[in-house]
This record gives sequence, C-alpha cells and structure tokens, in this order.
Amino acid sequence: MEPTEFATFQKDASLGLVKLVKTAKTLSSGDIAFNKSLDAEFSTVLDNTNTKVLGLINDLVRNATDGSDIKFENFEDADSVETRWSVISEVVDFLLEKADMCMDEYTGTVKRGIMQTTAAQSNYKSARTEKRAAEGRKAFNKSLHMAKPQLQFKKPLSPLDSGPHKPRLEKKPHAIKPLEDSLVPTIVDGREKYPHPYLEEISQYKFPDRVRKEAEPIQYKPFESTSAIFVDSSELLQEMVQELLKAEEIAVDLEHHDFRSYIGLVCLMQISTRNQDWIIDTLKLRDELEVLNEVFANPNIVKVFHGAFMDIIWLQRDLNVYVVGLFDTYDAARSLGFTGHSLAFLLKKYINFDADKSYQLADWRVRPLPQEMLDYARSDTHFLLYIYDNMRNELIGKNNAAEEDKIETVQNNSKETCLKTYDAEPYDSVNGSGSRGWLSILKHNAVNFTDEQFAVFKAVHAWRDRVAREEDDNPHFVMSKNHLLNFARQMPVDAAAALSVSNNPLLRSKLADLVSTIKEAKANPVPFSSVQHLLVTAGKYWSPQPKDAKKEGEEGLSIMPMLGAGDAGAKTEESQFWAGTFGGSRWEVKDLVTGVNDISLALPLPDLTATVLEGPDSCETQPPIRRADYIKDRGVKPETADIVVIKKLGGGRKRKLEDVAEDAQHDDDESDADTDSPSSQVGASAGVISGDVDKEDELETVQLSKLDKRAARKAERKRKKAEAKRRSAQGDDFQEDGGDDDEKKGEFQAFDYASAPSIINAKKESESKAFDGSKKYDGGPKGMRARRREKEGKSSTMRA
Repeated sequence: MEPTEFATFQKDASLGLVKLVKTAKTLSSGDIAFNKSLDAEFSTVLDNTNTKVLGLINDLVRNATDGSDIKFENFEDADSVETRWSVISEVVDFLLEKADMCMDEYTGTVKRGIMQTTAAQSNYKSARTEKRAAEGRKAFNKSLHMAKPQLQFKKPLSPLDSGPHKPRLEKKPHAIKPLEDSLVPTIVDGREKYPHPYLEEISQYKFPDRVRKEAEPIQYKPFESTSAIFVDSSELLQEMVQELLKAEEIAVDLEHHDFRSYIGLVCLMQISTRNQDWIIDTLKLRDELEVLNEVFANPNIVKVFHGAFMDIIWLQRDLNVYVVGLFDTYDAARSLGFTGHSLAFLLKKYINFDADKSYQLADWRVRPLPQEMLDYARSDTHFLLYIYDNMRNELIGKNNAAEEDKIETVQNNSKETCLKTYDAEPYDSVNGSGSRGWLSILKHNAVNFTDEQFAVFKAVHAWRDRVAREEDDNPHFVMSKNHLLNFARQMPVDAAAALSVSNNPLLRSKLADLVSTIKEAKANPVPFSSVQHLLVTAGKYWSPQPKDAKKEGEEGLSIMPMLGAGDAGAKTEESQFWAGTFGGSRWEVKDLVTGVNDISLALPLPDLTATVLEGPDSCETQPPIRRADYIKDRGVKPETADIVVIKKLGGGRKRKLEDVAEDAQHDDDESDADTDSPSSQVGASAGVISGDVDKEDELETVQLSKLDKRAARKAERKRKKAEAKRRSAQGDDFQEDGGDDDEKKGEFQAFDYASAPSIINAKKESESKAFDGSKKYDGGPKGMRARRREKEGKSSTMRA
C-alpha cells in the first residue's frame, strides 16, 4: 500500500468499524433467544452466522499469534471466548507492541543515537524508551507457567509457616550489640516476635559530617558510554564488595516479583557508585548475599534509596541484609515540600530525564535478561547519587535555627524505615483481617450477600489462600477477585457450573475439592449481618465510640456528623425542636447493622417558644415555653361526628365567612319562629348530628345540618310558589265559570279524540334529533361543553 493511500484506507476502516459496532449493539438489544424460539429459519441462520464468526475469530487470533510465544487453542463456542478473554487481551498487547515496532522502523527511531551527557540539564532519551528487541518482547510476554526459581533455593521461606520470622544472620558486622543479645524474642500483641538485629546500631546512628556540608554535585558519567557489570558468580560478588567498601555513598534499588509466589521474591538488585553500576542476580546468589552486610551495615557509607519502605523488608526477608545509614530521597522530597515525590519527578526535575516505566511490571524472573530490561534496571540507580547531591544541598540551604533541621528530619524518617522488620502474616479466617483477609475485599466492593452466599464467600476465600500457600502462588493467580465474588454469588455445586465461573488450569486440577468446599459452606450459612458493622466502620463518617450505657467490655458505633461538626459531644439524646412529641429523635438501626445503637441527632437546634410571633412586650412578661411542652400540654379539641361536604353534585358557589354567619343566624331565627315547618323539621333532624358545639366552632366548619336547612328552605319556597300559582289558576277558572264551583266539582268530561294528536303516525323526536352530550337531560348535571368543529381551510389562529 502506498503511503498516500493509507489515509483513505484508515478513514474507510474507521467508518466501517463504527457501523459494525452500532449494528452489533442494535442486534444485542433485542430478545434474540425469544425470536429464535419463534422462528426456526431465523434460528438456523443465526447458528450458522455464529459458527462463521467464531471461525473468523479463531483464524484472526491464530494469525496474530504467529511469531510470538502465545499458545492458542481454538475457541469452542461463544462462552469460551468470554471465559478465556485473557487470551484476547494478550494477543492485543502483542499486536500493539508489534505496531509500535513498525512505527519505530518507519520513523527511523529504531536505531539508537549517541546521547549528549556532558551537561546536567541535557534532555535525555532513556534507553528504556527505545525499541525493544526481539528478546525483550519475548521476556515481556513470557509465559507465567515457567519453572519457579524458588524451587532451587537452598533455604526457601515456606508460605505455610505462620510462626515468627527469625533473622538468619550467621554474623553481625559493625555491631555495637552482639548478635546473641540482639535476637532475644519478645511477646508483642500476644505473639512471639524477634527484635531487629541492628536495633541498637540504627538508633544511635547519625549521618557523617560530610552530609551536613554543602558541596558541588558530582556529575554522573554518560549512560550510553558506560555499562553495568552483571554479577552472577561468587567471584564477581567479592570483587564488587571490595569496590563498594571504598565508596562514601552508594545508590541501591531492587526489582521484585510476587505474581507467581505467595510471599514474593527479589529478582534483581542494582547498585551504583560514582564510577560503576552493578546488577546482581539475586535469584542465583540468594544464599550468598549476606556478605553485603559488610557494606550495608557500615555506618560510614551512606546508602541512598528512593522509597525504601518495601526494599528494607525485602532485603531482610530474602537476602538477610540489613541497612544502617539510609538516606531516602522520598523523605527528602517531602521535607523540601516538592509537588511530586516519585523518582520520575526527581529525574525530570534535576536531569530533565523522562522516565519510562514500561518494564515496571515485567517478569523479572526471566533469564537471560534482555539488554533493554538491564538498561531499565540500571537507570534507576545510575542518576540517583547526582539527585542526592542536589537534594542534600537544598536541605542544607533551607535549614533555619528557628525551624526544624531538615537534614535531621530526613535522618530520623530514614531510621524509622530501617527499623521495619518482616513478619509472616497469619490468615484470619474468622474476622478476615490483614492485607489478604476477606474483609478488605468486602470493604472495597459494594456487595450484599445472603447468608448462604456469605458462607460460600468465606469458605472459597479460605480455600484460595490455602491452595496459594500449598502451591506457593499468589492468591490472585489461583483465583481472581472477580471470580471469587462470582463463586459466592452463583454457589455452583457441580463441576460444570464451577468451570463456567472460572476455567483456570489450577482450579481444574482441584475442582472436586472446590465444589466440596462450596457444598459444605452452602449447607452452613453464616449471617451476613454479623459483619455489617465492620463494613460500616470502614466508612468515612463512622468511628467506634464507647457508650456509657453499654455494658463493660462492649462497644457501640456512632455516626460522625457529615456537616463538619467534629465534636461528638454535640449530639443530643432528643431533639430540642420536637423533644419527645414523636417518641424522640433517636432511631434504631438494629435491622440495618447489628450492634449499632444509640444513633442520635447530631445537629442541636435552639429552643423555640410558643410566643415567638407575639409582640416584644408580651415576650418579656411571659416566660418562654418550649414548643414541645406547648404541644404536649395543649388541650385537645373533642372529636365530633360532623361530616364535611367537599363538593356538591352539580357544583356550588364560594361563600365568605360573613355569609355563613348570617345564614346561621337566619336559621336560628326561622327555627324559633316556625318550628312546625318542613324546614324546621329537616333542620332539627340534621342538627342532631352536630351536637352542642360552640358558636365559634360552628363558624369554623360548614356542617351538614346547615346545608340541609338551607336546602329545606329552598324546597319550601319552591313549594309555596307552586301552591300560589295553582291557587291563582284555580281562581281564574272560578271567575270564568261564574263561580259555580259546586257544579264543576263532580262533573265528568269526555276525551276529545278529534283534536288529540296522532300517536301511530307521530314523528319520533329521536329520529330527527341526535343526542347532544353537552345539554342537560332528566335533571342531571350539565354535560361537557360542546366542541366547535374545525372547518376546512385556515384555522382560526392562522386567519387571525
């Protein structure tokens, strides 16, 4: 492909990939399984497509792994793609690495150039950022199933040993206190523990006087024009020790591996002086490196580390080496108040060197080590002494008699780091404590197990730790955290179900034991509520607080306020606003957290009085009354059986309070004047409901008896009007007939058929007149408002 055609190809490929992803998402959003069950043809087409896609995936992965150490076996089905997704990830990493190599070749940066190292502020290109050679890529992608180096150790540390770690020193160079007196065990927190063998020497240590004197930084030698000596034999080791004893300062760093080891192991040590770099094969010389105590325990030699906290422990555990006279550049960076404290930050600040951590997580057990990895390791210490010189001068320059001695601060912090000791951490199956306990997983993952799931979680976690110790592997290699949680959620009780959760080769070899463990745990559930209080205490606003009301030896938990009130004494036993009106402001959380009681309102409120809205004069003369007491002591209005009409059928009108009062007064007058009238009778019968209520209460609520009285009066007025109309009509007939009422009273009048309308041929009104829902029929409520039909043409809005 021509370079000019690549841009077009890239654009078309990107567009096609976007369309493919969109189509795949659209298909996956539908109920494919349901459609397969309905349509046999669709099911057949889908199965054929799946087979074709799976074949394409196998072909692509197989072709991509050509030229690599990745061993690939075809995916059997879609589920195997998901369970073996780590293979896809490894292949993608290899392809990206290959693409990086091709880009370097294309741009011409694959050849190493000569770096100018004469000036301190030259912009260096690290050897680690250059192209990795073929052997480097092989080491980076090395299979994790290589032979374990710890099997060849003469004195290996057993992961099954949970007892105290005893230093294996055979002699103690530069001792102030003899070795025999330094290894007397003591009891600490109920466990036997051996003291630091150089405790006395480190406690009395002080930096040499030259450290407190400002001096010109000594320029390091060019990285490219120098090389490191790889120490892998006893002869080279002795030669290196003799050279180190001549130095005043040395820079030290370690490379560690812990993914295929339960305890971990130091794989490499880098040591640099002003003139030479050494790289020591600590796997091969592990049992011989105690001789380094001649240098590392020498108080006249300053040992410069960066972030030595774990390095100190690893040296003790694996190599039986102890450090006296540490200068930690990490502590110096903190004392100087730098914005960054990492080694990469210091390299950029003092050398303008861009550190590359590409090999930081590489498998350092690989032998032989490729040159790129050796360069990576050497650069960590090659520049460190020059950084030490600059930081020492800055610490001296910032010393002030009125303030702390920064050199002294770095010395004290470095001494504390040196006094750290290694101790084997026992597994706590009950409480799950420790860095590898099950409690740390629950604290960092939002899970809500049932009792059975929690029992399975604890059992599988303990099984994982036991297998990891037996196999001397990292627990995460035996079973990842996600697989552990999935085992707890799904609780598989057969081999097929367990393999669907994790297809780890190590698990397959111990599958029967794992399934048996799950079955036993599932049959013996453990209450998940028993640990919820431990999870709550890990939260941001919870802390253990002793309660006076608790029995001796018990502890309660209380919530720290979220509004910044750090004083726990600000909590009240009851609300100062509501007091005990609603049973207090305290609430129980027994259902939420077992053992957590007495959670109180953490925000105190001022007392509110019942006379807060009165004038200032009345407030001065009357003592303040708490609102809670006012509510508690206030008289309760007697309940009545009055019925309040919310809305009357057919609508009604709003009436003011004055009209209601006038109607009530008018009702009383009418009832006194005419007790025999129907309105009075209705009012009397309805008034029984209201009872003896005060006039003020009658004006506050419109009662049913009043409504009935008004309705009765209205009906009475209509009746009187109808009666008057009837009488007036009778009076007119009497006048036309000459008043002969007695003759008309009993006379029979015949029906006039001639003038009567036809019934048979009568035109039905319903045939000519359609029903109108907007009109009122049979005395019922009015219907909906008639809707005006839209005419053709422009609407009313548009015409306007």
